[in-house]
Amino acid sequence: GALKEVDNNDPKSARAILLNIRKTLNDLRRRNNLYVLADCIFEINQAMPALWRYRKSPPDLTVAEEGLQMVGAAAVYVDRVRRCKSIAPAQVRSSPEFSRLIDGAIESLSHIPRAAETRDGALLLRVIRELKSIDTLLFFRFG
Repeated sequence: GALKEVDNNDPKSARAILLNIRKTLNDLRRRNNLYVLADCIFEINQAMPALWRYRKSPPDLTVAEEGLQMVGAAAVYVDRVRRCKSIAPAQVRSSPEFSRLIDGAIESLSHIPRAAETRDGALLLRVIRELKSIDTLLFFRFG
């Protein structure tokens, strides 16, 4: 079905079909008490929209509640990244590419509380864009 949609020049529909397959496989493994790196990467990818939404609609960093929501979304994301780092097979964990992406995400996420505290919307935007790139690369390479 996804290939048909690509042939019909409808990449959004093709993507939706492929994401549904990915979710189905994730659900199937969970029901069978299996958990692999691809599932962990799926969870990272699922956490990205909570941060990505700030790209076009940045929080009002003068309002403490909005900054806390953003920091909370970052905390969820970094927790998932750290979990993936811990469960990755040794060969993957030791690969320079995986380390660069995972450690880069952790480093980027460490700037979000500072961006909220200093009300630095430009820093926040740079971090979110960088995280989106990392998120996409994690999906392509390890998801």
